[in-house]
Amino acid sequence: MESIVPNWVINWTGIKINIYAINSKNRIFFANYDHYFLVFDGWQIIRAEGFFPDKMTAEIKVSDSDLTYIVNKKIIMTDSCKPWFVSADETTDFMLYQQICDVTGTDYNYTNLIFINEHKKIIGLKYKLHPDYPSIQLNMNEYTDLNFNR
Repeated sequence: MESIVPNWVINWTGIKINIYAINSKNRIFFANYDHYFLVFDGWQIIRAEGFFPDKMTAEIKVSDSDLTYIVNKKIIMTDSCKPWFVSADETTDFMLYQQICDVTGTDYNYTNLIFINEHKKIIGLKYKLHPDYPSIQLNMNEYTDLNFNR
């Protein structure tokens, strides 16, 4: 019997995690056998499990231009985001959707990213999952040259 190979890789806090992408009608689920799990709704990662200590679950709620971070059913932060904008990535010519978000109470901001290839397929993502952790980066295995530093 032939085994299925994970088709995406996550870069998270300095480690690489191989993961499967499972497409449904209006979601992409990312999961593996080590209990890492993400839910992407087409514009936002809305749930993350397995990435935090003590089995914390993070949810991200979108309301107008705000992203609210909820951990174990408690709101921990709400950040204000600018509207998404699209451009051509300067190094690959892929479509790049960017959303710049301001961290509440600071001068710091972060950028959520979606990379789309010439076939209109999502090939890379970068998102904040939790205010106390760096953004997570995901890419399809064959797209290792994406520039997430924005």
